[in-house]
Amino acid sequence: MSKKIDNTHNKFRAKLEKLLEGTDIFFNGENPWDISVYNPNLYERILTQGSLGLGEAYMDGWWILINSMNYLINSVLHKLKAE
Repeated sequence: MSKKIDNTHNKFRAKLEKLLEGTDIFFNGENPWDISVYNPNLYERILTQGSLGLGEAYMDGWWILINSMNYLINSVLHKLKAE
């Protein structure tokens, strides 16, 4: 597997972090439900392609989840329902 990247100044990452506020999900965080990013183009792909881009990026190895995929999905869906 590639090295985990940390591009905290990416404008697309900043937009996604804003969307994830209140979900306790972070990029390259320490929790088992946080998203480990291995390709800096992930953020733009998610924003331009939506869930399809997220899924395809996962299959391409651009990101992984160490554990708790259910937590990630439920947190995002709960946030979307609240808006």
